[in-house]
Amino acid sequence: MTPKNKQAKNIAELNSLFSTLDDANQEYALILLQTLCFSQKYYEKHEEDSKERENGET
Repeated sequence: MTPKNKQAKNIAELNSLFSTLDDANQEYALILLQTLCFSQKYYEKHEEDSKERENGET
């Protein structure tokens, strides 16, 4: 399975599961996803900054 097909399958599964949740749980799921997105961006930025410091870049 190609990465694009796998991603499409994962999105379809997420959409299907999300639609089974009630309104309150949909809100919780959205908050969780937003938190994970923020954390991933922070981690990637921190990792990038660390590599720059190791290479002597500013």
